[in-house]
Order: sequence, then C-alpha cells, then structure tokens
Amino acid sequence: MNFTKLTAFLNTLDAWGNVGFDCMIRQGGKEIYRYLHGFADRENGKPIREDTIYKMFSMTKPMTCVAALQLYEEGKFLMTDPVSKYLPEFANMMVRTTVDGVCTLRPAKTEITVQHLFTHTAGFTYDLHSTSLDKLMEETNYCYTTRQFVAAIAKEPLIYDPGTQWQYSLAHDVLGAFVEVVSGAEFETYLQENIIKPLGMKDAHFIVPEEKIGRCALRYEHDETGKTWPQEPKLYNAYQVSPNYRSGGAGLSCTTEDYMKFADTLCNLGKSRENGTRILGTETVQLMRRNHLNPAQMVNFNWIQYVGYGYGLGVRTLVAPEVANAMTGLGEFGWGGAAGTYAIIDPAHDLTILFSQQSQPAGEDYIQPRIRNIVLRCLEED
Repeated sequence: MNFTKLTAFLNTLDAWGNVGFDCMIRQGGKEIYRYLHGFADRENGKPIREDTIYKMFSMTKPMTCVAALQLYEEGKFLMTDPVSKYLPEFANMMVRTTVDGVCTLRPAKTEITVQHLFTHTAGFTYDLHSTSLDKLMEETNYCYTTRQFVAAIAKEPLIYDPGTQWQYSLAHDVLGAFVEVVSGAEFETYLQENIIKPLGMKDAHFIVPEEKIGRCALRYEHDETGKTWPQEPKLYNAYQVSPNYRSGGAGLSCTTEDYMKFADTLCNLGKSRENGTRILGTETVQLMRRNHLNPAQMVNFNWIQYVGYGYGLGVRTLVAPEVANAMTGLGEFGWGGAAGTYAIIDPAHDLTILFSQQSQPAGEDYIQPRIRNIVLRCLEED
C-alpha cells in the first residue's frame, strides 16, 4: 500500500480554507496511515497534534444509537414501542400542515415509535429556536437539563406524520433522554460506563474539563476565496448551551484516536480489538448498518455526498455502490459532524477511516467522497 496520492490530495485542502486536520486509517485494527497537518489554533501557533480534541457534533449520534441498542439487546424495549410509553410528553402529538399559506394543526395519524427516533422519521425538525425551546432557555437561564430540553421539543407540532418521511432532526437528542429513562442513569454517565470507559477512550467528554481546554481545536469559518477566520466564541456549541444538558445528537468532544477506538470496534462488528470488550453483538451491528428507510422515506435522504446510501440506525449505509461511485463495500457505514469530522467504517475491507477537522462550511460533498475513493486505490498501490 502507498498513500502518496492521499497525502497529495489532503495537502490541497489548504486552498479550500482548511486550517488543520488529522486523517487516521486502520485496517484489521492496525494503524496503516496517519497524517496531521496545520493548526488547532493558528493565531497562537498551536499545531494539530495526536491529542487534539475536536467537537464531533453529529458524530455523537452513532454513539447514542449504540447506547440505545445495548438496552435493546437487554430486552428493555422493542423498536415498535411508542415513545410515549417511556417519555409520556410525546403522547397525542399534533402535526402542523400548511395549505395555501394557511397553517393548521391536526392530531398525528400514528404514534412516534422508538425506531422513528433511530431513523429520523419521527416528524421532528432541527429548529433550536422554536417557541418552546426559546421559552425554556429564558425560564432556566440556559441551565436546562436533558429531560427538560426534550420535554420542550414535545410541545412543538410535528412537520409530518411519524414514519412517512425522513428529516434530519433532534430525534437523537430525544433518544438520549430515552436512554436516561430506560437505563435509569444520566445519559453521559451511561455512555461513560458502558461505551467510553470500556473502550479505553480517555478524552471523550460532553463538557471538556478545564485542564484539557487548551488541547481543543478552534473552529474556523472560510469563504469561497479561501480566507479563514476563527469562530467566536471560540469553543461554543450551539447544540449544547446548558451546562446541565447532554446532546445525544451533537454534544461529544474527543480526540481522533478516541473516536477511532469506537469506530473500529463497530468495524469489528461490536468487539474492541484493543482489549476484547464487546459493546454490541455482531447481529446488532449488522442490523444497525442495514437500510431502514422505505422508498417514500428515501426521497428526502438526498444529500449529495450520500447518493447511493440509505440510512440505518443512526448511520448512513452504502446500498448502491454503482450509484455512489464508491469502491467501499456494500454496507459501508458511518456518519459525519457539522465541522467536517467524518467516519468511514467498511467491514468488507476491514477498514476504518477518520478525518477530523473544525471547518465551516465543512466541504463534505467535496472532501468525503474523494477521501473514500482515494484510500481504496492507495491500498493496492506498491
């Protein structure tokens, strides 16, 4: 294998406004490539290092889904269970419809099920400034809890009947609260005790400890000319404003190495190669990476970087390599984050690829498919 072509491609990202990144690849659990480039804090001359901490944003979602799937394996719930059985505030939901500019409310035709939370088919949006959420933030002075945040989501009408469409949303934040109720533990505590610590992840946090703040990469914005500037406030996460809230959809921060321990465990179908810990059963991982969307739901799963993919239980999954023009194997899966973090998990090639950056716009449609295809070719180079 020869990764000269990959390194050459990654070196072109400076021109796209990329200030710094870490690309790490494992095959068969062994590191076969790592390239760190640029700055975590350019203004203060801090380079990207192996222990740099990144906001993972939506790459939190697969971990939240794994937590819920652990409880599923224990028989704590069925996918077809109504969410209101565990979170009563989601009973009797209303749907908002607009006809000829007139907005009306009507009762939802079906209940939200647990599977709808996993698959973003519940009818929620990603509106962080709905009337109910704004009111909660004002009343709690931005110190709301996970359950309070989710209860506020339940006060807003759905935008479609559960199960009829796919819409990226706050569904996995609701799933985090679901984990709290079903497990009896606070969400982050559950993750720490059942996923993070068992896998030996030492720098995975929702609230980064003060002594580690200096290791956090800043997020940079850029324009079409490649001009870049740091975001302000520097370490702000709009998805997790309250110190008492743990966002199951976007709250995790960690190092590339830590997330690799999680992602490569999924590549190994649920068992850590580093210490033998099993966090999910083999067939549960297989279930996670199957497409769970029907044709009607697939219509809105149309992001350009995911052409040829379906959506499983918290992850994209490759269903048509010929449509995606992908050389990875059928069922390759993973997800990405708002600032450009990205995971490719390909059991067919026993391959796990992580790309960590803190850049917005993140350039997902340009960077991600190219990394995927270049790596597969590099594996065959002498």
